[in-house]
Amino acid sequence: GTITAQGVGTELGATRAVVFADVADVRPDSTRVEAAHVRVRIADGLATVEEARMRVASASAEVEGSFGVARGREGELSYTIQVDSLSDFAGYVPADTLAADRVAGDTAADSDTAATGPGPLAGSVHVAGVVAGNLEGFDLRGTAELDEVVVAGNRIGAGRAEYAWLDALTPRASVEADAVLDSLRAGGLAFDSLSARVRHHQAEGNGTADLAVYQDGGHEYRLGSRYDLRPDQGEVRLDSLSLRMDDTHWALAEPSRVGWGGQGIEVDRIELRERSGGRILVDGRLPTEGTGDFELAIEQLQIGDLVALLPDTVEATGLLSVHATVEGTMTNPRLEGDLRLVDFTYGGGRIPMLEATFDYADTELTSRAAVRNLSRELLIAEGTLPVDLSLTDDPEERLLDRPMRLDLRLDDLQLDSLPQFTEAVGALRGRVDGTVEVRGTPRAPEVDGAIHLDGGAADLTQPGIELREVTAALAIHEDTLVLDSLSARSDGGPIRAAGTLDITTPTRPGFDLILQASGAEVLDNEQGRLVVDSDLAIKGPFDRVRVTGDINVREGVIYIPESEKPVIDFDDPALTAVIDTTRVDPVLLPRPNPLLDNLEVDVDVQIARDTWFRNSDANIELYTPVDGPLSLHLDQRERAFTLEGSIQTDRGEYSYSGRRFEIDNGSIIFLGNPEFNPLLQILAHHEVPQPRGEALTILITIGGTLVQPTIELGSNAQPPLSETDLISYLAFGRSSSSLLVQGGSTVSGGEPGSDDLGALATQKLSGVALGALMEEALKDLEAGGLNELGLDVFRISPADLPDELGLEEGGNVFRSTELEAGKYLTPRIFVAGQGRATSSWPGIRLEYHSHGGFVWTTTWEPRYLPSDPTFDPDTEAVRTRVFGSFLQWEWRY
Repeated sequence: GTITAQGVGTELGATRAVVFADVADVRPDSTRVEAAHVRVRIADGLATVEEARMRVASASAEVEGSFGVARGREGELSYTIQVDSLSDFAGYVPADTLAADRVAGDTAADSDTAATGPGPLAGSVHVAGVVAGNLEGFDLRGTAELDEVVVAGNRIGAGRAEYAWLDALTPRASVEADAVLDSLRAGGLAFDSLSARVRHHQAEGNGTADLAVYQDGGHEYRLGSRYDLRPDQGEVRLDSLSLRMDDTHWALAEPSRVGWGGQGIEVDRIELRERSGGRILVDGRLPTEGTGDFELAIEQLQIGDLVALLPDTVEATGLLSVHATVEGTMTNPRLEGDLRLVDFTYGGGRIPMLEATFDYADTELTSRAAVRNLSRELLIAEGTLPVDLSLTDDPEERLLDRPMRLDLRLDDLQLDSLPQFTEAVGALRGRVDGTVEVRGTPRAPEVDGAIHLDGGAADLTQPGIELREVTAALAIHEDTLVLDSLSARSDGGPIRAAGTLDITTPTRPGFDLILQASGAEVLDNEQGRLVVDSDLAIKGPFDRVRVTGDINVREGVIYIPESEKPVIDFDDPALTAVIDTTRVDPVLLPRPNPLLDNLEVDVDVQIARDTWFRNSDANIELYTPVDGPLSLHLDQRERAFTLEGSIQTDRGEYSYSGRRFEIDNGSIIFLGNPEFNPLLQILAHHEVPQPRGEALTILITIGGTLVQPTIELGSNAQPPLSETDLISYLAFGRSSSSLLVQGGSTVSGGEPGSDDLGALATQKLSGVALGALMEEALKDLEAGGLNELGLDVFRISPADLPDELGLEEGGNVFRSTELEAGKYLTPRIFVAGQGRATSSWPGIRLEYHSHGGFVWTTTWEPRYLPSDPTFDPDTEAVRTRVFGSFLQWEWRY
């Protein structure tokens, strides 16, 4: 670029000069000046800007006009500044400004903003205005428009401001500003809009400020004030102050004054009144030296009016009254007073009444607080705490390391009266009695006491279970909390816990606990339902907790993710979709949180029969061998998770587009490797009825690993069928070669030939389509049978028909609809029934699994007998019933 300056003269009033500048791609630091074009002429005490344009990163500026550079010469410049992204200029703002605590801003931010985290500086700004006058005095006016501006976590959705700096650089200088801001979030508070009007006189250091804030439509806050600011002191006079919040309206009773400076703080009677009887009074003087007399009085303040200022997730009600007097000085105040809170509700809990008294002098706070109902005190806390409440500069520490005393007594306190402080536990109930004494110092507390809980109950939100009949006895001695006993019931099954907690550092306790359960429900939500026995030990310091022991899953259901696509891209997805059920849902794995980041788990998991893994396509029973539990190891510190052992199955099905695949047996073998890639050994089958002889059974064998599975198709036919024929049998019930035969007999009458092939294909494809439609139409009905009726197997599905029935006109929907229902009567006895709409009697199957691996199966089922091919169109299929009893011995290796 080029910069040229030419001229004559040494005084601005007599100087004649020309300045030209054309530069591009200048990088004085990390910010790039893309281009700058300047044309300025100075003559007769006037600077004329013919052209001045600059672009830096996402910002641009333009100036045009004239400006006086000598007395008596005046001009007018117009300027425009556009910043598309303030984030480009974060480096020019002091680091401590942008490093301000953003927690308050983030907690109030919108969910999408909080998720990504707004930058410390962001948004766009447009400024335009004029500067009129000369170097001895000028007026600067303009407007500023803001859009999605974020500064250190504080946000302005949109805003417009008009400003003026009048008689600048003269003794008469003043500043005027009018602003309207929308969607404002600052300091953790959220407002719909804010309007402000400020008039400031620089020489006198005084002015006026009017402020109006609107929140949630029903809340409005207005302030009208005059102020006087001097180097050593300041003063604010409140001419008007009003706060409207829903049905309450607070207003300033009379003009008031607040002064501060080297002599201390002085408040000249600030009194707010509410039309229904509420009152807030602040009055008095608290000096830096001598004796003060300061009074605070709050009467019948609605707690809801206070929390209305906070994010809308907070809901609380109640009437607050406080009376306090302060004497002494700012460095050594003396305080006494009382507090009363009536009918306080928060988080679903209700406290009928809270009363407290307090007295502070010489860095010692003595207080007594009691929670009570109409007849007696339920909780009493009283004691003395060493604390520094001086009102001067912040002391090094507020809580002093000196002896303290705190006594807590609970007398039949009802837990349902307490607020719900966490969403993890709801509907908390029970009675608590006990005493706790705290001595020592804040840094080294000494705690002794005992607490008893009777008739307790709670809902644990995350697992979806309900604890009932909860009783507990806790003892506290010095730095140890002893859990003498804790017992509860979950769906009838008992849960017990005992042990100790090391509370030397209360925020980082050590554990030595035993947790036992017998037939207890530990999960009942959208992820499933589990009933377990457990014997677990929880031990170790806070930063290395270790869980060991045994878990026995008695029965239950785990809902696995719905299959989006098969693991293997095969011609017929139904052939391989069974593998989808082996995928591990990430929600079943532990998620890190601040308390469990270093958790280590070593447990043996035994899964009994009648434990099912389910979704809309699959219902598979999985269990572990009697003598081979699944060893689970989790190390959160190393982010390691391993399983060793096997999970087996010999019952279940997977359906796809009307084709149902029965699982005969299978194993998923975990080798204990860090890579989650178990071995697969699964055998499934699908039966295809034949016109003559027994049904053709297509076998599917899945091997390999979860990451690289292998699939083989086979059948019970001899000689073996090709893969092409097997797929043809799945689709049409015929071999691929027989579909091409143009002559031969017909099973429906009429002329033989391709028309019969078309009818057969239509029937088979219609069955596939019917299956897909029924899966959607009957999905909810099947889920109701499994969940609401408590069945283990419940399905309504199309089944194949003999060809002499399959080619009939209509009626096949009912004939081909098969219903099956099954349930474990005991862990070793399974009974199932099945039937069709056209069958007078259903079939029944009874299974008994012995301890030694023997399985006795007895069946009584209706069957269609195959007929010889004929040209007779009136041929009917023959029905019969079949009884069977089988004794098998299973040996897995």
